Amino acid sequence: MREVQPLHVIAGSEFGVGLTVRLAYDLGLPGNLIECLPAITQKDAMHEAFKAHGLRYIRGKIVNSVQEAANFYNRTFESYLTRHKVYKPHHCVSKFDTLK
Repeated sequence: MREVQPLHVIAGSEFGVGLTVRLAYDLGLPGNLIECLPAITQKDAMHEAFKAHGLRYIRGKIVNSVQEAANFYNRTFESYLTRHKVYKPHHCVSKFDTLK
């Protein structure tokens, strides 16, 4: 890759972000810090970084079952009346009203 002498490495999609950061780092090109990769690619780490810097963040939790998700939701949002709920996987896209 070095013989091509790239100036930048750009991700073509969300799935290429990790590779892009690592490639830019390995080639000595400008890019995101490799230490920031979890906060860039993992929703929970991203929101923890927001929280640590005093920014607004989404209260969330990684769960392993529907029951665990329901318990977290009921404990966290029992005083709120919500019309729509958003459930997101740890990586990638979200779904609206996927669990009721």
